[in-house]
Amino acid sequence: GHVGNGAAVFPLQRNGVEVISLPTAVLSNHNGYPNVGSIPVNAQDLRAVLRSLGHNGFLGRCDAVLSGYLTETSGPVVVDAVQQIRARGGAGHYLCDPVMGDDGRCYVSDGVVQMMRELVVPAADIITPNLFELAMLTDHPGLATCPGPTSRPGDTATTSTRGDGNSMPTCAEVIAAARSLMGSALMGSARDDAEHHAGTWHVMSHTTDQNPFRPRASGATVAGPRAVVVTSVRTTDLPEDQTHVMTVTPNSAWVCSTPTLSRHFSGSGDLFAALLLAGLLHGQQKNSDARLSEAVARATQQTWLVLSATASDAPESEEPGELALVAHQDLLTVQEGAATRRLAQ
Repeated sequence: GHVGNGAAVFPLQRNGVEVISLPTAVLSNHNGYPNVGSIPVNAQDLRAVLRSLGHNGFLGRCDAVLSGYLTETSGPVVVDAVQQIRARGGAGHYLCDPVMGDDGRCYVSDGVVQMMRELVVPAADIITPNLFELAMLTDHPGLATCPGPTSRPGDTATTSTRGDGNSMPTCAEVIAAARSLMGSALMGSARDDAEHHAGTWHVMSHTTDQNPFRPRASGATVAGPRAVVVTSVRTTDLPEDQTHVMTVTPNSAWVCSTPTLSRHFSGSGDLFAALLLAGLLHGQQKNSDARLSEAVARATQQTWLVLSATASDAPESEEPGELALVAHQDLLTVQEGAATRRLAQ
């Protein structure tokens, strides 16, 4: 189905980005089906492919790395790739979708959660967790028992009772949790080239003179991403009839909103992350926050349009099937962004 690489590669290509796609596993379909067949891909195989890409000169031409679902075994290969790309003259920017769970349900091992928290997220420039994943990454008091809504823009949202009796966090609590992941990024530091561990990934080749991520200085260090884009946000102080995507940087925060769709979609997070990266690579704004705001708004709207069209294709009595990416591919390049407003700092 259209999840993982299947939901990310075509939207990137449709937006003019050349993609080198390396799967960490080959599945017959996603886990939403009763039967799943798989062909395992081990780290040794991935490293062999990576070596050949390096020998043939492809790594030095890459501008970004996008990762999604990761395993403990494949994880280190991704960051090794990022380091090799940087060493060979490529940009090596890293956007991580920390796939761990949704609907209050974790579907990765404790080892993967630990790897995300201690190794992957600190290595990333931008991360795109849903609200449940943000809670898993931070253990922030305001999100302590909030399971979060379903995975991504347009999905049906669910609520729960928090330990203090409130059903949802506030915007301020989400912002605080996101900023707790940024560490020394709050001081404007840049990424060092120290070895980290990271997963399922895509290497993007796209020529651009503008840097959609923060500048990187030789020898500088940073622990944590520069920006956290939280999907499917539900808070006590945002409209309940909409689904929200909240973007948090060290000095700013804003929210994009779309109507909530009463359906569930597999692969919407993979789609959103890919469209966000495409928007960052193609963005015209030179200011980093302005470029990020533009890219998030556009990716949010594009994702919602695809989900809405997919839902419209399915009978009311049935859940939508796979994302209708091919049938509605023109929606992947819509330039209009979702409604956006700044939040109090």
